[in-house]
Amino acid sequence: MKYSEHAQVAHCRLAFGKGILASAVALALTAACWLPGAAVAQPLMLAEGVLTSTGGVPAADGDYKLTFTLWDAPKGGKAVWSESLDTKVVGGRFTAQLGATKAIDPAGLSSALHLGLTVGQEPELPRHPLMAAPLAMRASLAEGLSCSGCVGATAAAFNYAGAASKGGPASDLACTGCVSVAEIKFDGDVDLGGNAIKGGNATFSGDLVAKTVTSTMFVGDGSKLTGIKTASGACADGQAVVGIAADGKLQCKALVSALPKDGVSQVSNGLLSNQFTDLQGPPQANVPIPDNTGASANSVITFPDLGEAQGLTIAVELSNTDLASVAVKLLPPDDKKVGYVLCDPCGSKDQKSLKATWTEAQAPKSGDLSPWIGKNPKGEWTLVVTDSAFCVKQAPGNGPLCDLDKKEDGAIIDWSVQAKTLSTKKVAATSSLQLLPVDVAPFTCTINHMGALYFNKKDKALRYCDGAVWRTLADTCGNGVLEPGEECDDGNNSDGDGCNSTCKPVCGDGFKVGKEECDDKNNVDTDACSNQCVAGYATIQGKPGVSCLEISTKYAAGGGKAADGSFWIKAPKGQVLQVKCDMTTEGGGYTYFAIDSGKDTYRSSDDNSCKDYGLDIVYPRSKQQWIWMLDQFGASYFSTVPGVTKPGNGGNYTGCVMRSPGDYGSGCPDWKVPDGGRWWLRDGTYGEPNGDYDANCWLSMYKHDANDIQFNDGNCSYHTTKYLCSTNDKK
Repeated sequence: MKYSEHAQVAHCRLAFGKGILASAVALALTAACWLPGAAVAQPLMLAEGVLTSTGGVPAADGDYKLTFTLWDAPKGGKAVWSESLDTKVVGGRFTAQLGATKAIDPAGLSSALHLGLTVGQEPELPRHPLMAAPLAMRASLAEGLSCSGCVGATAAAFNYAGAASKGGPASDLACTGCVSVAEIKFDGDVDLGGNAIKGGNATFSGDLVAKTVTSTMFVGDGSKLTGIKTASGACADGQAVVGIAADGKLQCKALVSALPKDGVSQVSNGLLSNQFTDLQGPPQANVPIPDNTGASANSVITFPDLGEAQGLTIAVELSNTDLASVAVKLLPPDDKKVGYVLCDPCGSKDQKSLKATWTEAQAPKSGDLSPWIGKNPKGEWTLVVTDSAFCVKQAPGNGPLCDLDKKEDGAIIDWSVQAKTLSTKKVAATSSLQLLPVDVAPFTCTINHMGALYFNKKDKALRYCDGAVWRTLADTCGNGVLEPGEECDDGNNSDGDGCNSTCKPVCGDGFKVGKEECDDKNNVDTDACSNQCVAGYATIQGKPGVSCLEISTKYAAGGGKAADGSFWIKAPKGQVLQVKCDMTTEGGGYTYFAIDSGKDTYRSSDDNSCKDYGLDIVYPRSKQQWIWMLDQFGASYFSTVPGVTKPGNGGNYTGCVMRSPGDYGSGCPDWKVPDGGRWWLRDGTYGEPNGDYDANCWLSMYKHDANDIQFNDGNCSYHTTKYLCSTNDKK
């Protein structure tokens, strides 16, 4: 680090002999004073100073190698004495006792000596002359003083400190470094009157109170500063705040001139413009010109409110048998009497057509269009054409123009008002206008956002807010009306509700919408509903199966698996029925068709409503099937045991397990189901049937338990109108 010679001035003390002298060293050394040693033969000189960097910041804390040298000249010269000391620096400050390792010969000291300081290997800092304090030792030795910290008479500026008259007060003292700070103690406040204290630095352990504090820099976190004035006042129109003065007043500066009205091009790098060329024509073309009747042909153009004009062009095209007798006047929106005479006459003798333009630079015959530059040309512009001579139909070329019956001669074929406008109503992109694509709407469409646009990245569509719904531009999806190209329209543009924001159904979302035959909330292609939402076999009425077993077998053959649920079958007698299929139990294939209010049935030989479809009452094939039926349909369908009967009367079967023995290893061979297939009611014996029954009658069930069916004898007193029908092809 490069250290500056710019340090502050402070005082020091010197104690030697009997006197007290004050001394100071400026700049690099705060002070250099003599200190008494253990004996007069080994005196020490105290050097105090401050090290700072070239930026004025105190040197970092640490140990530094400092070399002190006494020279016989302020520059160059001969070194009288030199000593290097390892010196501790704290807060930039240091204190060194010179002569501690290399003695200083007081006899060699004089006021012509200069003290130099070198920090480490850096160049020596500017030297400083020795003051009175170091010389006091030499003087005291010469007078033979034998005390510590004394001052010899020859070094003193007074005889004693009593006063000029040897009795005080000491108003005649005039010396430098007369009193060591160690000998000074203030018992009260020191009032300097109008005088000031100047020093290189000051340290206070208490409060500092002052009327005015002037400083070039405050160091600290500012957390306890008080009394600082806050900003006040305001800048005038057209000004901005650029700073705050010391008194708290705002410092203002005029703003740059306002952006011009056509500045949109400047700020957009030429990508946008609000300058347009707008042309408006008449609502009717070919307005007939009266043939010298005293009346005029009038045509009105209403120019819209598009902004102020930067240029104006009036174009007129008309025909007449003799333009030399035709005058054309233009009445602007703010003048319906005088206006501008565009031409009079509007051509030479027998000239029959006029096609001309007038601008602010190409003036009409009378009047000036230039005042319209900078004005808004909105309003009604009226073209007035007057013919002051009769047409002669027989003259060459006059026939098509001259209509004697209607008293017309030619017509105002067309005319226009064209303005280069500086628009306040619209802005144009000079190249393509790109809306950054996003996945979802940037905000909810409300009445406050009507007219907002964004590009939907997901649907690749431009959306606009109509005040309630984000709609797709150039289509009507979301208006609730099914229109060409739409497969659905649910009145909104939301996704996830069956009909998406492009009015197409989403296969696999669980909503059957539009042309979807089904939607089973997945995209599996081998189940009852394909990944195109086309219904699989037997899933819609138009594709009926034969039975649940047949449907299950067909799905398995196609590599799929039909799930439990509703399917359509064509019953043996031709009816298409929606049945419930158990596609899980024992490999699946059980068919059920519920009868809630059917024919009353007592026995297997009776008629029942199942037979109307070519079906029969369900036969319980296994315990697992019984559990599935009871869980799906409930106990109300099983007031009687369905399908199990005994052809003959009587017989005690309380020791017989009610199930088909050939299928379960043991059971009651006398009992059966009508198709002779597998059947099951219990896995253990029970106190019924005990002989109290009639042939072919249904058993009455009184406990519907999933694991243990309990029943009474069948004596044909038990009947039911609520039962399940089945194809019973799952044996």
